[in-house]
Amino acid sequence: MILFHPMDWLILVAFAISIWAQFRVKGTFNRWAEVPTAYGLTGYQAARRMLDNNGLHDV
Repeated sequence: MILFHPMDWLILVAFAISIWAQFRVKGTFNRWAEVPTAYGLTGYQAARRMLDNNGLHDV
């Protein structure tokens, strides 16, 4: 009696790898999410400054 079809094992392995990858990405994101910038600006402030410096005030 066969408990699992060979394709079932492949699906289980693929699922396990995807769960492992998800935890790795989440851990890396959490570690680097709060890294301060050299000038203490938020992403919005840095983008606004770049746009304003290049004459793109209406963006």
